[in-house]
Amino acid sequence: RIIPPVVALAGRAAARFGGVPASLAAGNATRNPRRTAATATALLIGVSLTTAMIVGAASTKATAEAELRASYPTDVIVTSHGEEIPEGLLDELSGVGGVATGVSLTSTEVTGPDGFAERAFGVDPVAGGQTARSGDAGVPDVGEVYLAAWLAESWGIRQDAPVTLTKDDRSVTLTAQVSETSTAITMAATDLSVLDAEAPVGQIWLRLVDDRGAEAEAVTLNEITRLAGQTILGVEVAGVTSVRQALTSILETLLLIVTALLGVAVLIALIGVGNTLALSVIERRQENGLMRALGLTRGQLRGLLAWEALLVAGVAAVLGVVIGAGYGLAGTSAILGQAAALVLDIPWLQIGAVVAVATVAGVLASVLPARRAARTSPVAAMAT
Repeated sequence: RIIPPVVALAGRAAARFGGVPASLAAGNATRNPRRTAATATALLIGVSLTTAMIVGAASTKATAEAELRASYPTDVIVTSHGEEIPEGLLDELSGVGGVATGVSLTSTEVTGPDGFAERAFGVDPVAGGQTARSGDAGVPDVGEVYLAAWLAESWGIRQDAPVTLTKDDRSVTLTAQVSETSTAITMAATDLSVLDAEAPVGQIWLRLVDDRGAEAEAVTLNEITRLAGQTILGVEVAGVTSVRQALTSILETLLLIVTALLGVAVLIALIGVGNTLALSVIERRQENGLMRALGLTRGQLRGLLAWEALLVAGVAAVLGVVIGAGYGLAGTSAILGQAAALVLDIPWLQIGAVVAVATVAGVLASVLPARRAARTSPVAAMAT
């Protein structure tokens, strides 16, 4: 019910710019409201579903990246779960194209309030601050210890509370900073050295050059993984970049498949627009002939049908985007709202492309009916 009134409203606005053809098109588009609504609804549904997928995928990616930034302090984290990381590996990895800077972290086993051993990492606050990306999973100052939220809850430790860590007969008391970091315990390297003066290097943080694009980041990440794997057995390469690459690949593949399927639905809807216009040309054959006899040119008749298609397809596309964006945001909120802090993202460029493609395709669907109407002579049309 809403489509014909919106088409009529858009037609009045178009009449100011399109002259007589646009004014006549507005009247023709709403002459049969049910047919107009049925034609536009098919296109509206296709555009709505496409927009919902685009907005949903973009919001899912934005939410996931926000969670990644909270979980990982920097772009790439190389962790050894076995042997010590050689001193020269940091320089080797820092020389990979696309790497901006890096820092080594020492590592040792420490005992917490629950009496169980946990692996802790020590980072230089200055070098770590130059390498880190996220404040939430960032770099502790001297006297602080960053605890993963799950570990702090297990220990019964709250934000800014003192926590004592021990190793053999040595201990250190630090101020707890609770975060969503993926690393259980991170402290300043000087504090870790109090517990273990000979703690080996167990982790490397690497920060990549900004704004290099997904493909360039993938090349850099693959080279880092190759070099680390050649040097260390049991190495793990994680961080924001690696997880984001995997997530982006999954979302892009899913979006490509769904968009292709929905593109077929939109194409079918546009065929419906062309069929509706062809039917209207047949029904208004005498009327079109009379207008031609009264001075309407062939070009104006083609323009009339193009405006009619533009109004129907344009209104359907715009309404489809509005409805689809709403469904996309609602769906993302329902799926991710309980698991993470939702970050809404509306990719206006892609949505604008959907509107433009649907509208232009609708106008192109009017070409054959308009050609048929324009080629019919006024006398033959009125004699039918």
